[in-house]
Amino acid sequence: MTHVPFLMARAGSPIAKAFSFAPVAGVVPAAFDTALIDSRPEEFVFRSLSNTALDIVSGSEDAVINDATEMAQMNRIAPGKRVRGNIEKWASSTISLRGGHLENSHGHPDAGKVWSFGSHKQRLTDAVNFNNLVGDSTVIRLTGATDARTYRLSAGERVDLWMFSAATMEARGGDPTRLAHSELLFEYLVDATTVYAECPDATGRPVPATEVPFVNPSSASLGIVAAETRFPPDTELCYIAAILLDLLGVK
Repeated sequence: MTHVPFLMARAGSPIAKAFSFAPVAGVVPAAFDTALIDSRPEEFVFRSLSNTALDIVSGSEDAVINDATEMAQMNRIAPGKRVRGNIEKWASSTISLRGGHLENSHGHPDAGKVWSFGSHKQRLTDAVNFNNLVGDSTVIRLTGATDARTYRLSAGERVDLWMFSAATMEARGGDPTRLAHSELLFEYLVDATTVYAECPDATGRPVPATEVPFVNPSSASLGIVAAETRFPPDTELCYIAAILLDLLGVK
């Protein structure tokens, strides 16, 4: 089961220019986020995140104010299971946050519903928003195999930057009430048996046909497209998880 990580920004924006984002033919942003249904594909540009680290540092405090209560809580779904050692080296892409504020968001109609992982039940989302705190400046650093770039935002400056992890075609079109994508998440845990997320009220959602950019990028830093894959017309929820610590303290 393969997911493809990539970044998206608005065409012509300062951050798109700083990080050399580029248009990708056939990619329809509304297929990835319901908030973009009324947008036009030519309004957006893209960059691969494969084998790349994205670091966001906002303000002077290390701690993130974490109100993203709907991320899957893996310490309760798979209690006592260890996370793979040196996870940043094991993962093909990483995003680190320091400072700022994290909150729930929804990009799919099944997000926010109550899902079951065996005996553990919780509301589950497919998206979170990150914002800097009022008065704080922010530094965004993108580091690839042969490239490192930095973009600095002054206090009060706004930038729209999306990060997606999209399933390729062979991983799509399953049962929207039982998420096969759970298998991918459990690969980060040692000797853990997959517990599938289930929700009888889930419906999936119809999406416009779209290419998935950077399915096989020939250069992680340049984001060159070497292959393309189209979504089928219906997609199930892809959820986000907190796998390292009980970050939220949700009871």
